[in-house]
Amino acid sequence: MDIGGGSYFEVKNLYMLPESTGKTVSFTLTVNNGGSSELLFIDYWVHLKTKSGNDISVRVLPQDKDKNRISPKSSQDISFYATVNDATQLQDLVFQLIKWDFSQPNFERTLGEIAVPDDYSVVTPAGESQLIQMAGNPVKTTVKKLLYGKNEKNYTPTVVLTLQNTGSRSVTLPAYQYLLRTADGDLYPLDAKGVKDLTINPKTDKDIELSGSVPVSVSTEGWRLVIVQYASDLKLNLPLAFLTPPPVSETDSVDTGKEYHFTTDKGTYTARLDAVQRLPWEDQDILTAKLTLANKGPEALPIPDLTGYFELDDAVKVEAKLIRTESVIGLSPNASTQVQLLGKIPYSYSFGKVKLVLQEKKGTGGTQNSGSSGSSATTETTDLLEFVHRSELMNITYNNVGESYKSTTVGRNASFSVQSVTTYRGIRRIRSPFKWK
Repeated sequence: MDIGGGSYFEVKNLYMLPESTGKTVSFTLTVNNGGSSELLFIDYWVHLKTKSGNDISVRVLPQDKDKNRISPKSSQDISFYATVNDATQLQDLVFQLIKWDFSQPNFERTLGEIAVPDDYSVVTPAGESQLIQMAGNPVKTTVKKLLYGKNEKNYTPTVVLTLQNTGSRSVTLPAYQYLLRTADGDLYPLDAKGVKDLTINPKTDKDIELSGSVPVSVSTEGWRLVIVQYASDLKLNLPLAFLTPPPVSETDSVDTGKEYHFTTDKGTYTARLDAVQRLPWEDQDILTAKLTLANKGPEALPIPDLTGYFELDDAVKVEAKLIRTESVIGLSPNASTQVQLLGKIPYSYSFGKVKLVLQEKKGTGGTQNSGSSGSSATTETTDLLEFVHRSELMNITYNNVGESYKSTTVGRNASFSVQSVTTYRGIRRIRSPFKWK
């Protein structure tokens, strides 16, 4: 809105967040001084109204209360907040810019009004960034990826948020609140990992992981990440950004050698399906899946308590046993380890598709047995990843004579090669029918 002399006002970063009583509205007024002299914002004000004419009390955030002088050829952001009732929507709001004028009956001269457009959305689309101010320093926020596991009761989402410091000073991440908002408007808290005293230097970025729990009865469509700052002096939650996550990372694939991410309450891991094979074992066949588990993050992670099963042609479930082929107790940054899942099937059974479901075991505690001094523990599993493979791709790797097969497991590096092949003619032995005395 033009206020003359090459100067103008802009309304930006308009958000609305439901609270226990009513809703909190926050917005930023950018004052652009295009003139040759200092502009005093104390001479101006902004009113907030509804389209039906109701006045809404507006206050300046405490940290911006002294931003009154705007130098020539510069701009200044001033943040405001207000509280409205539950029935008020963003599209009901109108901003009225005024200049104090004591020659007017009400001491105000209206400069203009800005109504919120009907198509206005507070949500930043997937893949795009939202700029927020951290202690006066501009930081771009982008949702890099969305992952989630699932058990019988809950989804376990993890949101990877990228923070890019576009300013000229280092900034320490404030104690923000992170919420997952569903399409119905329900808000679920997310915990941030490794953010204590996190400092982002100029022109650099950091990824942080946000994890939580959402009931499986809630639709996964229309999820949004909400970043909120609690103003303790105002006892209000002030929304800073609404971000759309990208589609959930797909976990099904018919290709081996492709990396996928999954998350637990300990952190984010990377899993790669290296091979699925069917091997003979006495009067049965063994299904074996070889997996590489890796930690691509900056902090060490424990080895998760994994389990899983095979599903043949989407109909037959085959329980699998996990075998850890390496003696490791954790994964340092950029480290990896190998595990195998084994299941047995009749040698005569044929199938076209095999699905491997990787799970995490979680004990839910012990329950006392009646009439016994012992206890029994129940185990809950959470689905982490699904890999789909075709039976025609389950071939065993062949090595020619002179070629080596290498095993590179931790502590057991070895190389095997065939040096020669020799064929022996067998000698048939006949037992004599005579008895010697």
